[in-house]
Amino acid sequence: MAGRCIEAARFIGNTPFIRTGAQKTSETFKIGALLVVDANGELTECAADPTLVSGVALQGADSNPGFAAANSPTVFTGRQQTVSYVVADKSTTFSMRGVNGATDPVTPTQTMVGESYGAARDADGVWYLDIAETTVKVWDIVAVDITNKIFFCVFNDTALS
Repeated sequence: MAGRCIEAARFIGNTPFIRTGAQKTSETFKIGALLVVDANGELTECAADPTLVSGVALQGADSNPGFAAANSPTVFTGRQQTVSYVVADKSTTFSMRGVNGATDPVTPTQTMVGESYGAARDADGVWYLDIAETTVKVWDIVAVDITNKIFFCVFNDTALS
């Protein structure tokens, strides 16, 4: 089930630390995807249970002007295969849904604050907090919104690339 995507929610200063980087050709990630810089210096979507994360996508792959133009035979020049992303650091808090096996979304509890969990992607390509993953930790829960079933998390130190 696709639900709330991961997005910047709270940050120190006026805006989160945003960068734009070259996107690897043939990527298909969506907004909120966890990204990592590969050996060629290009942004690519993280694999399942990521151990390192460079940031969170602020746009889907190939969504810059000139890409996927509907009903347009025109060849676009000057297209940039780049993506903007919020840099993974400890100063930005992200909001997301939590999933635990078949329970999607998980209703958070106050006792979960301070716990650390992994990250995963659903069948629709939307990333979430994986409550079942306690070995490869990506997120530290810092606050919860019980009514709206939202987890507020910062990156775990071990996941920062």
